Amino acid sequence: MTAKPWNEITREDYLRMIDRHWPFWLTLAEFILVNKPRSIVEIGCGLGPMCYLVDEYTGIDLNQTVLTNNELFYRRGKWIQGDWLEMEGLEGELFLASSMIEHAETFQLFLEKALRVPFKYAVMTFHKGLREKEQLERHPTGPFWENYYSRADVEAWLSSRFKFGSVRWVLYDFPFSRRRRQIQRESILVIDRTGVGQLDMFSKRAL
Repeated sequence: MTAKPWNEITREDYLRMIDRHWPFWLTLAEFILVNKPRSIVEIGCGLGPMCYLVDEYTGIDLNQTVLTNNELFYRRGKWIQGDWLEMEGLEGELFLASSMIEHAETFQLFLEKALRVPFKYAVMTFHKGLREKEQLERHPTGPFWENYYSRADVEAWLSSRFKFGSVRWVLYDFPFSRRRRQIQRESILVIDRTGVGQLDMFSKRAL
């Protein structure tokens, strides 16, 4: 799956991705229904499975074929082709990025850009999980990076960025695949700028 160029990923491939990450998508749907954001901006949206849960949905992806199919399939939402890191003026009450952070050159670059979006909530996943070790592994794979970030470094950056308790953020570990005997994990970062959002559905399903 990861060996395919992004413009050759099919709807069936995206469905398999969603199936592998089903604990996250199930919990995210519950989060949206409970906290009721009215709009979503999702980068690397793929099939955009959450678009029916809000009034306004914007999905951004490099794969124009899947975006065109989404527009025909859902008959709603806004579907934009391009690199979100080069875009300005994005707005949504929920900022969503699943398995995208590790493909930016650094997590700091990714999160700084994300924080410029005027969201109430943000939910972002590191699909390989955050490692405990201090050393970071980074290498380019074609047009994208494939990064393995240290949990300690991410937590230190978030703590320095959100001082004095002005914003609530939590990192969760989630089961990744239900098919393998050994449970893999991914890391879920939830940011709550309202201070009153309900997040317990994430803690209940975390490892």
